[in-house]
Amino acid sequence: MRRTFTLLIALAAALAAAATASAGQGGHATATLSGSPEPVTAGTTIAYDTTFTNGTSQPLPNTTLDAPAPAGFSIVNVITSGSCTTSASDATCTFGTLAKGASVSATIIMNVPSATGDVNSSVTWTTNDGDHDSDDITLPASTTVTVQAPSADEEIGRAQSELQSHHDL
Repeated sequence: MRRTFTLLIALAAALAAAATASAGQGGHATATLSGSPEPVTAGTTIAYDTTFTNGTSQPLPNTTLDAPAPAGFSIVNVITSGSCTTSASDATCTFGTLAKGASVSATIIMNVPSATGDVNSSVTWTTNDGDHDSDDITLPASTTVTVQAPSADEEIGRAQSELQSHHDL
């Protein structure tokens, strides 16, 4: 029998999202996700930080992270101790077995599109020992960030930088 524990919390502004799941062996696993800076300026980059903590009484095998980019965003880099496969639209990272009480984290750097408004982002942490039972955990976390238009000063600075780079050629 497989039990999947799912809790999704979307928070606005600079608040991080947190999710908690009870694993079959007692205790809880938790996942968090936050985006910085908040608000973020269109045409720049944002760093999404996510952490998964094993608060259960046993190791959690085959710990993985799936981090899709929100529509219009593109993944530039992933910083983590895990092994990751990335494309512009998705990052999948594997961490092996997570000891009880241990945590793993990742920072996903993304390009922000020119569109403005609130953007919901989510990641999913998964553990699976292969027998699809109550020890398996699927735990998403999400957060909402606001994309704002660049200020006039930022636009002037960007234009000056572009002019300087063309002048240096």
